[in-house]
Amino acid sequence: MDKLKIGMTVDVRITSPLKTNVLSVAKKSLIRDKEDNYVKVVEGQGVRTVRVRAGISDDFYTEILG
Repeated sequence: MDKLKIGMTVDVRITSPLKTNVLSVAKKSLIRDKEDNYVKVVEGQGVRTVRVRAGISDDFYTEILG
């Protein structure tokens, strides 16, 4: 096997387990403070802020664990 040297490039593929049937929100909609994460939930005519536990994220979405 050849050794990788400074200045060389490589192609890599990173795979992660696929999760199905998960609740996720747009990353932009997640409100973060120093310790917790929140989302705004529409209820009837009003909106309430709900603390959530965030899971994994990609560039656009964040998994909500609870």
